[in-house]
Amino acid sequence: MVQGGDPITKDLNKIEAYGTGGPGYKIQQEFNQIPHNRGILSMARAAHPDSAGSQFFIMVDNAPFLNNQYTVFGAVISGMDVVDKIVNLKRNERDLPDERVEMKMEIFENVKYDMTNNSENEISSKTSFSKDLSFSELNLNPELAYVKKYLENSDDAKDKLFVDKVVVLKTEYGDIVIGFFKNAAPNHVDNFINLCKQGFYNGCIFHRVIPGFMIQGGDPNTKDINSQAAYGTGGPGYMIKQEFNPIPHDRGILSMARAFDPDSAGSQFFIMVKKSSFLDNQYTVFGAVISGMDVVDKIVNLPRNQADLPYKRAIMKMLVYENGKMLEIK
Repeated sequence: MVQGGDPITKDLNKIEAYGTGGPGYKIQQEFNQIPHNRGILSMARAAHPDSAGSQFFIMVDNAPFLNNQYTVFGAVISGMDVVDKIVNLKRNERDLPDERVEMKMEIFENVKYDMTNNSENEISSKTSFSKDLSFSELNLNPELAYVKKYLENSDDAKDKLFVDKVVVLKTEYGDIVIGFFKNAAPNHVDNFINLCKQGFYNGCIFHRVIPGFMIQGGDPNTKDINSQAAYGTGGPGYMIKQEFNPIPHDRGILSMARAFDPDSAGSQFFIMVKKSSFLDNQYTVFGAVISGMDVVDKIVNLPRNQADLPYKRAIMKMLVYENGKMLEIK
C-alpha cells in the first residue's frame, strides 16, 4: 500500500515525526464489510480503533488481514498506474521514499457513483454496463485537460461540462462515455440525447475516420452495408440551428457535423482526436469524451479506403444514463 495524509510531512526537517500527525481530533471507527482489495482507500490509525484522523492508505494488492480492522471509505476510480509508480519508488529502511511525493487534492461534485465491490478498479472500457452505472464501470479521467477544466466550472458557466446525464457509446473496440455542454448548446444536447433514447444511432457506424483529425458517425444510411455511396448524406429528417460557442475543438471534443449551411446539422457528429482550431465557431461543440479516448484512437487508426471509410465496420450502440441510472431505449 501507499500511505499519506500526515500534516507533519509538510516539514522537511521533521522526518522523525512522520506518521504521528493528524488534524487535532480523532474519529470513531466505521468498520464495514468492504474488503481491502487493490485500489481500496482506507483510514490509517494507531492501536486504538477510534484513533483515525487524517492519514489514509491506498491498497496496491488484496490484504484480507486488514478487513474489519481499518475503515474502508473509498476506492480509486482512475489512476492506479500512478499508485503503482509511487509504491515502487526507492525508499529507506522506514519505507520513506527517497524522493518526496507531494499531494494536492481537488474535489468534483455532481459526479455520482454507486459503490460496488470489485477487486480491481481499473475496469476495461469493454465492461458490460448494467442498469446502474457504478464507479467501477465509468472510469472518469479528470486528468485530461478539457475534462478537468470544464468539470470545475460553475453550473451557470457557458462551458460547464455536465455529467449528471451521460451517453455510453458502445463499440466492439470498447466504450466511449460522453458528457455534455448543455449551457453552451442546449438544443444540440437535447437533440443528440433524444436520438439516443429513440435508438436512432444503434446500428450506425463511424463512416469517416482521419488520423490526426477526427472520427465521424451518426448517419442512418450507414446501417445499410449496400448504400455506401450515400454514406455521409443521411440525417433524422430535420435540421437544427447552429449554436456556435467559444469552446475550442480540442482533443476529445464532441461536435456536430453539418453541410454548407450553418443550420444544416441533424444527427451526424464527430469526435476530435487532435486539436483543430480552424473548426472553432464553425461547428457546434456540444459534448466531450470523459472516458474512452483509447477507444477513439483505435477507431481512428482502422485501415480505411480513399473515402476515409474503414474497411471494418465500427458499429455503435447508444445507452443513456441519468444520475447513474440507465434510461429505457425505445
